[in-house]
Amino acid sequence: MLGPSVGAALAGFDTRAPIFAAAILAFVNFAFGYFAFRETLAHDKRRPFSWLRANPLGALWVIGRVPGAHRWLAAAFLFSIAFTIYPILWSYYGRIVAGWDAQGVGLSLAVVGASFALVQLFLLGPMVARLGALRVLRIGIAASFLSFLGLAFAPNALVIYLLFPLNALAIVVNPMVQSILSNSVDETQQGELQGLSTALSSIAAFLAPFIFLNAFIWAVPSDPEATIFPGFPFLIASALMIVLMALTWRAKAS
Repeated sequence: MLGPSVGAALAGFDTRAPIFAAAILAFVNFAFGYFAFRETLAHDKRRPFSWLRANPLGALWVIGRVPGAHRWLAAAFLFSIAFTIYPILWSYYGRIVAGWDAQGVGLSLAVVGASFALVQLFLLGPMVARLGALRVLRIGIAASFLSFLGLAFAPNALVIYLLFPLNALAIVVNPMVQSILSNSVDETQQGELQGLSTALSSIAAFLAPFIFLNAFIWAVPSDPEATIFPGFPFLIASALMIVLMALTWRAKAS
């Protein structure tokens, strides 16, 4: 959420400023990854390049054969769809429900980003050590459900801000799913798994706008006399969390 926070804040200066900021951050990220990271997989564990494994469908076929992997890949995919609602709709939702301008939207995203950072830095580790990855995952899904449901019916900015602590706990879901998935495959398949997860996230980012933008257009018609329900897309996101609860209810971490 840091990227959208910076982008929304910079929008108050120039409409193209967020794009330049994103380009700079992408280059810095590339440079850091290129110079700071080294290959950690031992030479004797590396495999020859295979086109079958180098594309999402082939990787899905290979990883999908791992017992239980389909469940966690589906969970990661559905959560990615639901979580993408924020960069897609937050500015529109904030303007209607809270009356925010671009800087108000940027401030709210900055608060969300800061709360995510605090959870990851100070809360996630102790929670996993005490409760285990699967319980932490379920807590994150439950918090996401309550947050989305609350945002669906939030009447003003105060209620939105009061929901931010629940929203912050949602940040634990993806790391826990990835951790469980990572433990389900051997070390020779880790890169393949990460590539597949990234591909599924990209597909989710492609599908989410069709789901949430169309829902928002339906819920906020142009007719000024029509009834509007700007939180309707968040109601859909909360329904996706119910599906995730069902997927993980009887699941066991590896």
